[in-house]
Amino acid sequence: MVMLLKEPRINQFSEEYTGPYEIKHVNHEEKSVILLRNGTECKAHIDKIKRTYAQKPTQLVQNDMNENDDAGMRLRDYKE
Repeated sequence: MVMLLKEPRINQFSEEYTGPYEIKHVNHEEKSVILLRNGTECKAHIDKIKRTYAQKPTQLVQNDMNENDDAGMRLRDYKE
């Protein structure tokens, strides 16, 4: 999975990368990759992408919570 550099960059506060996209093919001679972007293939130069790490979805752990507990869910209530 990679992120693709957005060009042209409008201002310093605009998002720099779009994605993530899946790599379908790498061409080392041309230094390019073919990405799957919204179901279509897109060609991009290797210098215009960066690697991204997909996070595992978190799942809720059932705790014995009081109905009167106003604190709600806390970070300890989630696990990877």
